[in-house]
Amino acid sequence: STEGWSSTSIYLSTNSGASWGSAIATYSGRRTELAVSYNQPTWVYALVCNTSGGMEGVYKSTNSGGSYPQVLNGSASGNYLLNWSCTGTGTNNGQGTYDLCIAVDPNNANVVYVGGVNSWKSTNGGTSFSIVNHWSGCTGIQTVHADKHFFAFQNGTSTLFEANDGGLYKTIDGGINWSHLSNGMAIGQIYRMGIGQTQSDEIIIGLQDNGTKARLAGTWNDVIGGDGFECIIDYTDENTQYGALYFGAVYRTTNYWSSGGTLITGSLPGQGAWCTPYLIDPINNQTLYVGYSDVWKTTNQGANWSAISNQGGTTDFQNMAISTSNHMYIYAATHSNIYRTTNGGGASTTWTDITSNLPVGSSNITYIAVKNDNPDHVWVSMGEYNSHGVYETTNGGTSWTNISSGLPQLPVMCVIQNHQYAGIELYAGTDVGVYVMRDGGSWIPFSDGLPNVVVT
Repeated sequence: STEGWSSTSIYLSTNSGASWGSAIATYSGRRTELAVSYNQPTWVYALVCNTSGGMEGVYKSTNSGGSYPQVLNGSASGNYLLNWSCTGTGTNNGQGTYDLCIAVDPNNANVVYVGGVNSWKSTNGGTSFSIVNHWSGCTGIQTVHADKHFFAFQNGTSTLFEANDGGLYKTIDGGINWSHLSNGMAIGQIYRMGIGQTQSDEIIIGLQDNGTKARLAGTWNDVIGGDGFECIIDYTDENTQYGALYFGAVYRTTNYWSSGGTLITGSLPGQGAWCTPYLIDPINNQTLYVGYSDVWKTTNQGANWSAISNQGGTTDFQNMAISTSNHMYIYAATHSNIYRTTNGGGASTTWTDITSNLPVGSSNITYIAVKNDNPDHVWVSMGEYNSHGVYETTNGGTSWTNISSGLPQLPVMCVIQNHQYAGIELYAGTDVGVYVMRDGGSWIPFSDGLPNVVVT
């Protein structure tokens, strides 16, 4: 049970969940995962991460969850199992609110596996652990993809399956060797996609924890590592492309990635959002815009930048859009506010807050689309579990209208206009696939053949 940002608790039910007593144990951490062995069902292990996502400790009940004494002190150097270190030393932080798992061998209750960024194994009931696979930099230990989310033992055996951000792995020898089982599975989480305009079969995509990949001359290539985000192919020349790492580290190639990419945002102060928005100008391909806590502009493909806004805040922009009919109209939004300039951000006072009556108190702004022939006609998608899916303005944001009829009450992650349709045709990417709306009608599903997944 997660009790907020500063504590986490374990509860016990003795009647199959019909009722629960008071908390058996409460820790000053952020998240707890539990595991039991078929070999010794009265033992219950608890893995707790601290408020920094690192190790709080491993706790072990030997009385069916009645009490949980500590068996591994997570605050002792060498026991920082959830950070990036091969030795459990360094700084006791990590990503435990995102990647955290524990499992106990069904044939030996003393054998415990713990997963965070890397995976660790104990053979003495959790009192000490050794690393069994890692993401990078551990000599003599097999590299397995980072960010562990789930362990599962094959029934009745000591064969362990590991689910992580890179897919599915398996060990049959207690963690010495790991097999990757995901080749051929289309399971990448794609944040953004760019399409070539001079060569329409050129594609570049940014994926969660699986880098930026470009389909060059019919073959997929890894062009940037880490996490991949917004990516663009220059509409005049497919040899010039852009990709990004987290927090707005934008890279550019001018030679089809043959010599890697050049970081072009390294001179900007601070950093952007996790998925930082950036745009290429529809008139001048040398001009790009990127949104940090302010909007920055380059007129030479990233060699130099200048700020074109002065919002005076610390909130990062999450989405941006530029009008294709008048490139002086630029829209930029945080989760809760949307701004507009009608002169290309020529002066810091020319950005106007046009949030108006958008329901930002109950939903986040997730995407912006500008009508192809009218810079004042704009759509935004909203992300929450309510009826605020897509909003429209025809007056540059003076007022907004909910046009969500037919959409499920789920987050809408993006909205796109089909510029080739004579009227108005919009596509919405939702948590359950794609919907389409034509000429002011209701939204209808447009997901035939697509899996039931989030579309971003």
